[in-house]
Amino acid sequence: MEVYVNCRTLPFDQGVTVDGVLVTLHPENGGPALASGYTGSAGLGLVFLGDRAAGTYEVHVTPTVEYTVEAGNLQAIEVIEGDPQVFDVLLLLRNDVEQNAGENLCYCAGYFVDTYGRPFEGLTLRFSEERVPALLVSAENTVGVLPKALIVETDGNGFAAVTLLRGCQYNVYVEGLQHIVRTIKVPDLTYSNLPDVVFPSVFAVLYETLDRNDPEVTLQVGETVSLYVTTLYRSGLTEDGLEDVVLQYDDPSVATYDYDGSAYSIGITGVTAGTALLTPVSSTTEDGYGITIQPVPNPSIVGVLRVVVTA
Repeated sequence: MEVYVNCRTLPFDQGVTVDGVLVTLHPENGGPALASGYTGSAGLGLVFLGDRAAGTYEVHVTPTVEYTVEAGNLQAIEVIEGDPQVFDVLLLLRNDVEQNAGENLCYCAGYFVDTYGRPFEGLTLRFSEERVPALLVSAENTVGVLPKALIVETDGNGFAAVTLLRGCQYNVYVEGLQHIVRTIKVPDLTYSNLPDVVFPSVFAVLYETLDRNDPEVTLQVGETVSLYVTTLYRSGLTEDGLEDVVLQYDDPSVATYDYDGSAYSIGITGVTAGTALLTPVSSTTEDGYGITIQPVPNPSIVGVLRVVVTA
């Protein structure tokens, strides 16, 4: 039977559907995921979880920062005879996202889960004040003293939230599975996904003036084109140049490239007529020491550059 999960704010085709929610399907008593995907990939608000035999399964739901799951992140579904099998999972819009964000502040919130998709409860994150100013002037010119210690702990759903200064660097200590120490940078946004902030993962490489999702550059044999590049992380953080990513050519006989780290640009030179692909690949292998980073890293980084060389 074809199994779908539909994430929405009200049941029975009411309310609104929510895209970008990660749903994983597991055996009844837990275990490795049988299937996973994001809502919206199989239609508005829907995710397809494969053809499944009749029986009971678990679905693990990891929403975006703006939502929480009404009945909890782990839910049981009963698959019976007949196609299609569509299961509604109800989401509630969080009312604390906007009120926790403000001028110069980023509300970082999200769900931490283990390698089987189960919520990671009792994970403690300690944000060092080493690089955090003691005082903050708000848009209303009032002065507030930041807490001496920024400590948050995940709840039963694996959820944790903290408000941090945009663009600032923090030392964060993660306790609960293994002790992990790292330095993070907060994106210049109103809110972001906390697991992505703590465990940054490259989402895309952006090329100046080119289409984000389908970049292409055309040049002649012997011609050199220079492109300014930016690295975009899933948290929304952007960094000039190539960070935590390398570029791989599928056919270097068509064109060559050089990366200038000081200018944050790549220079592409046409060699022979033809087409080559320049693919961004993550240069980091860290996976969070047993903590699965949600949403699950994309199978490939957005920004495969098509290089067309003409004679």
